[in-house]
Amino acid sequence: MDHILQMLPWSIKQSLHSVLESGGIRRLSSDTVSNILSDALVQVDDSIRSNFLDLFPGNVDTFEQMTDAQIQEILEGVDGCNRTLAVRCTQGATALLALTHPSKTDIWFANLGDCQAGT
Repeated sequence: MDHILQMLPWSIKQSLHSVLESGGIRRLSSDTVSNILSDALVQVDDSIRSNFLDLFPGNVDTFEQMTDAQIQEILEGVDGCNRTLAVRCTQGATALLALTHPSKTDIWFANLGDCQAGT
């Protein structure tokens, strides 16, 4: 959960800045902001999966051929860091966020997991 709290706002902020700086845009359309939020959620989710799979040599096929002992050895890793990555990947997380325009003319909601919001 802490990982989501750290990564998601950073990812959204970077994406917003990138779009604003690349096009000299002063105001983003609602669709653009919605896409940025959606892409940020997918990007964070993909990074969690990628970080976990990077623990294992080769690819998913190699992982499927490993013994339980080999997997356990990798997960124990150094100082439990690998186990933290595994837990992060295998446990669920929920997040609900709202982004408001400074003028309070627009509000966007996004969710991760099984939480929902409505207006």
